[in-house]
Order: sequence, then structure tokens, then C-alpha cells
Amino acid sequence: MLKKVFFLILPFLVMACAHENVKPVDANGIFINEIAAKGGQDWIEIYNDLDVQQDLTGYVVYDDAKVRYTLPSLTIASKGFLVLLCDGTGSGTNTNFRLSSAGESVYLEDPKGRLVDKVEFPAMAGSQSYARFPDGGTELLLTGEPTRGSTNGNGQYATLRNALREPLIPGLSNAVKITVEASDPKGLISVKLFYRFNNNPFQFASMSLASGVYTATIPAAGNSGQMDYYIEAINSINLISVQPSTAPTEPYFYILTTDPIPNLVINEYLASNISCCADPDGLAGEFDDWIEIFNKGNSAVDIGGMYLSDSIANPFKYRVPLGQSSKTTIAPGGYLVFYADEQGTQGPLHANFKLNQLGEQVGLFFKDGRTIDTRIFGVQEADKSEGRKPNGSSTWSKMSPTRGSSNQ
Repeated sequence: MLKKVFFLILPFLVMACAHENVKPVDANGIFINEIAAKGGQDWIEIYNDLDVQQDLTGYVVYDDAKVRYTLPSLTIASKGFLVLLCDGTGSGTNTNFRLSSAGESVYLEDPKGRLVDKVEFPAMAGSQSYARFPDGGTELLLTGEPTRGSTNGNGQYATLRNALREPLIPGLSNAVKITVEASDPKGLISVKLFYRFNNNPFQFASMSLASGVYTATIPAAGNSGQMDYYIEAINSINLISVQPSTAPTEPYFYILTTDPIPNLVINEYLASNISCCADPDGLAGEFDDWIEIFNKGNSAVDIGGMYLSDSIANPFKYRVPLGQSSKTTIAPGGYLVFYADEQGTQGPLHANFKLNQLGEQVGLFFKDGRTIDTRIFGVQEADKSEGRKPNGSSTWSKMSPTRGSSNQ
């Protein structure tokens, strides 16, 4: 009996371990060229080093032999790039698995099951990626400037990570300390902080190094408005890295304001939506968790530019989009429902986080990060919400969901 069981599971073991210690066959010009794995929009870039277009139909990519993704009908141009989004959806160029920001291995097989390429990547953070230099080359390095869907160039960029500001929520009279960790194996020429107030030209300050951390200070603004900032590092081969990677077009920013906090509350939430309340913007049968905001005040409030988060310590997690007041305005005594589904493409009422049935935090924050309302909850029952009874009161009760309407 034991022999029978062993021979039944042997093929599975062989499949699961087949490529762990096997040198890839001739890649025939097809390479895993760059990987970004930071727990968000992870991706794998494939590169065609040949002088002719290649058919990738039937190629298989995976990080676990038990969860393999077969590419549909796809081609890649000569010297071209194909980006696979690792989001777990399993459709088109979206794989059926996600990547680990702690580091792991990614495999690429041809339609005959031969291992074409394997990349073992390290932990990543900030704006890092792990890339071949040059494209299709033998050297893979962490770089601070991802080049998704385009050439990696001939050298790695400096890495910038853990960019922090103190205080996190500044007042008009606060100078703000900006810190960042910057490194490059070939050495750094400079690390600078650029900042501007209310769209004036950027100014810069050189960042000083102490205990592995670069520091500079943004002076107090003294007035209401928006302070934009970003960090730039230049390495010894004159390659420029910036943090965030979208700067200077989309830099970091903070809002300075003395506007009063609006009279809004988190009024109800459902953290285990199995079948009770379908997402009106989603596919048929899509049941997402949601958070209801109630306007206790006497005037309408446009919530655009304010924030929702599932972490009180991180108030800036989801910024409600500006310029969509028809969808983001809450009438006096009215309600607005946000879906915690990580599906922002469905509209401004879809946050970039999900709720945890086992319990966590929910916060609503003003446009400068000041707290409007928070709630910490424990284990939730399926299709049962928790809400304030009566609306806007301090008394919370488990209840049958009343999404977008009175809890009374």
C-alpha cells in the first residue's frame, strides 16, 4: 500500500521540484528581463533579443509549479518587451499568481515544457526592480529606476527607499524633515531634496548623510496650500534616480490648511460580504466589502481629496479622486458608500484596500491627514454589518446591512 501511494505522488513531486536546480536551456533569445515585486502592482517583463518577432503562445510562467499560467495568443516584437501583470486574475497578460516582495524565483517554459529562463530575485522595496544589464544580458541587479516595457539601459540606477517625512501631518508653522535611504554599489555623487509651494519653481537642498540615512528640511510655509517634494540621487555613472518614480510630474505632497474638519462619520461597514450586497459597479455576483460615510452636518460635503484607510497609522492610503463632485458629494443627512475591493478602475468609490473579516481598522481622514473618524473592529460575521444606531451616534450594533440608507 505504501509503495502504491509513493508512486501515485511521485509524478507530482517531480513536477513541483523539476526546475529547482536545473540550468535553463538555450533561451533562444527570450528572457525574463525585469521583475518588480513590492506587494502592489507587481509585474514580469519578457524581452525578445532576436531580430524577428516571436510567438509566445503556449509559454508558461510561474513562481510555484502548482500554480502555472499559460500565455494565450501573444507575440513579442524583435528587440521588444512584453509585460505580465502579476495580479492573480489569470486573463490575457495578467497572471493567475502574485509575487512575493520578500523575494522568490520566477520560471519561464516554452510550449514543450523546456525551461527557457529562471530568475531568483531578492526582496524589494520603494521604487526598486530587479533587471538584466544590458537587456537580455547575464547580470541581474537591483535598480532604483524600473523601466517597465522599455530598455534597462547599460547600468543600474541608485536605489532610494523608505522616504519619510516628520511630522507626517504638518501645520503651517512646521518645518518638515525628509529622510531617505540611498545606495549604489558604484557610489553616489549627490542626493538632493527638491520642493516647491503652490506650484512655484522647485528649489533644492543637498541631503546630508548620517548613519546610512540622508536628511534635509523643507522650511515652514506659513500659509495654506500644497507643498510638493521629491528626492533625486545621481550615481557615479551619472544616472539619475528619483523618488517617487513619477517625479517631478507627480511628486510627493502634503496639504497645509486650517479648514475645519467636516461633520462626517463612518456610519456602517461590512467586512465579510458573501452574498448580501452586490457591487453595483462590478461583475454579476461580485460581492465586495464596503464602508458607509454619513453626513451629520447641515451642508453638503465633497469628500474629494480626503482619505480612507485600513490603517490609522497610515492615513494617506486611499485618496478620494478630485474633480468628481457629482459622485463624491454627500448631502446633509446623506450617505456615501465606498467599496473596499482594490478595483479603482471601477470608479472613485472603489478603494485600494480590502477589509479583513478577522478584524482591523477603518479611518476617514481630512485632506491634510487630520482624523475625521476611525473605527477598530473585531471578527465579523458573514453578511452582517456593524453600524451606528441611531445614525451618527456613538452606539455600535451588529445588524442586517442597510447600505446607503438609515440604520434606524
